[in-house]
Amino acid sequence: MTDSEPPLEATSEVPFWRQRHFVYQVLPQVVLFLSLLLTAVAVESARQRGIKEHLRLEKALADDIRDAVERRFEVNTALLSSVVGLFNASEDVERQEFQSFFREIAGTATNLRGIQGVGFSRLIPEGQLKPFLNSMRSKGRNDFRVFPEGRRQIYTAIEFLQPSDWRNERAVGYDMYSNPVRREAMKRAALTGLPSLSGRVKLLQENSDDVQAGALLYLPIFRDGSRMHVKGVFSPAGRGDAAFKDLLGWAYSPLRMADLVQAALVPIRNPYLSRASFALYDGSLATPSELLFSQSAGRVLTQQADGSGTPDLKYASFSRFNVGGRTFLLGVQLGRTSGKFWGLNAIAWITLAIGVVFSSAISGITWLLVRNHRLVLNQLTISQARNRERALAATVFEQSSYGITITDSDARLISCNQAFSQLTGYSRQELLGQNMSILKSNRHDKAFFRQLWECLQHQGRWEGEIWNRLKNGELRRHELTIKAVCNDGEQLICYVGMLHDISDRYRQEAEIRFQARHDYLTGLPNRAELIVQMDQALARAKRYGLRVALVFLDLDGFKPINDQLGHATGDRVLKTVAARLQLVIRESDTLARQGGDEFVLLIPQASDQNGLITLAHKLQEQVELPIPELEGLPLSVSIGIALFPDHAASAEQLLHLADQAMYQAKQQRQGSSGHVAIATPDAGEAMPSQRPA
Repeated sequence: MTDSEPPLEATSEVPFWRQRHFVYQVLPQVVLFLSLLLTAVAVESARQRGIKEHLRLEKALADDIRDAVERRFEVNTALLSSVVGLFNASEDVERQEFQSFFREIAGTATNLRGIQGVGFSRLIPEGQLKPFLNSMRSKGRNDFRVFPEGRRQIYTAIEFLQPSDWRNERAVGYDMYSNPVRREAMKRAALTGLPSLSGRVKLLQENSDDVQAGALLYLPIFRDGSRMHVKGVFSPAGRGDAAFKDLLGWAYSPLRMADLVQAALVPIRNPYLSRASFALYDGSLATPSELLFSQSAGRVLTQQADGSGTPDLKYASFSRFNVGGRTFLLGVQLGRTSGKFWGLNAIAWITLAIGVVFSSAISGITWLLVRNHRLVLNQLTISQARNRERALAATVFEQSSYGITITDSDARLISCNQAFSQLTGYSRQELLGQNMSILKSNRHDKAFFRQLWECLQHQGRWEGEIWNRLKNGELRRHELTIKAVCNDGEQLICYVGMLHDISDRYRQEAEIRFQARHDYLTGLPNRAELIVQMDQALARAKRYGLRVALVFLDLDGFKPINDQLGHATGDRVLKTVAARLQLVIRESDTLARQGGDEFVLLIPQASDQNGLITLAHKLQEQVELPIPELEGLPLSVSIGIALFPDHAASAEQLLHLADQAMYQAKQQRQGSSGHVAIATPDAGEAMPSQRPA
């Protein structure tokens, strides 16, 4: 026996939990238990992360789909607004004029995809049905009829519907107000003056092939041109349907929902769209009777009569949104997040397998080897995690659709991704080491950049929009985010910037704003824009003591032109007159088309009455110049003039007095030439002024 070995009696007196054989036997089991426990935690963590990421992707896709559908309806609403503008601008819209108008918007609008048509439904009280049908036949539409037949207090008839294909021709003359679903949407549109979407219907345009769920979008048209308030009210109980005052009818679009949603999905760049299953329902319940559109793994499903053909959305994420006064329910599903195999994804299964194998292997190693091995393994795991993070960061950096830059404290470029090179037109070799002022557009002053740098120094972050000049000299509007990156000692390391081109979005918004405030025929400001300009001009005049003049022009003899030569010739004459009038006025003046054959000239800094009369006669001369299209028909103009503050103190009074003065001039005209009249503040009377010989 050696001195290092304890005697037998001593060994038996050592507690069992400190005996070596017990440690040898228990240690592998403890290690195995702990390893399996860690594996279970890791698997559960991976499962939860997978579920959260899955739900996040579903929500992002649902947001993309919802935004795309809402944009589709916004485009359709804008088209219907242009129809309302057409009826506000013309007292009597003819079929040919409506066809020409539709060709204009259809020729420049790829946004018509998914829209079955654009039309007008006229409101016809019971006593006016027969005169209306006689009017249709007098216009050559002998086969026009209002259906379904039957006596009602209110009729509506689809008078125009473009394009004139076989589907839409089946609906011309249909009384949509006779259908409860359509009637509810038409009432809501008339009461609110806002776009109103109907519930799910089967369109008359459908036949037995490719039947789709349908809906109709309405926008009311009033005779006084108002859309923001309703002139009509419902009749008392017992009088049947609603009776409307001053309501001319509705601009509307029949929508085949499958076509519309598919068209809305085209711009979506979400990579999961083609693999997702989703459905769109009318209302708050996901029932087959309310299904509008469904798709399963990129394939559009057709709903059958027995209710089949809907996607299995057992694990879908649902969200609601409102369009045109209707609630839509959208369900999106990328895959299963729970259920079969306890919701474990591939990463969780791999983690579980590796954990079990790893736990079994290390359970047979001695405590020293286990300790050393675990130390090495931990270091290796940390290193691998960092390498994965670097690889992931590099992948995100390079694959991002946003332009990403890394610059030093002096704004010199250290690195950039491919997207930034594509945005600016410069290669990486050209950009490295360059100051970011290479993109300077000269559209921002020094105060702009001073504020940018102060924000970065004090807050460590700056977000905003900036104009940059590309390599080819083109100016583009970008959305820019810059963040300062510091080390643990709060010392600046670099700046990271993210750049996104938003020029096209702003250009589209500007085009929509222009169309809303300008006459579609002449391109001149419309009445809404004129009122805005008048308010601004009067505000400046009150502040600086200026005089503002309003010149009201009404073409004499224009109706015979439309009647004898057609509305197309009338439109060309209006364009010619608008172009000639602009040759006479100054850049600071505003020429607007009031509607029909009426023009209004706003002069923010007007001269005295003699100067205005001279200007009016110049305008007359331009109108009376020969126009080849007229074929000898005479054309002249009557002009009314009102001054601020001489005659009126507000824009409404000024417009009213100028209008009255124009009518006074029209009544006193002699021969074929119009007169000029100047308003007086006394009871709206006008003072005529003859053209000098």
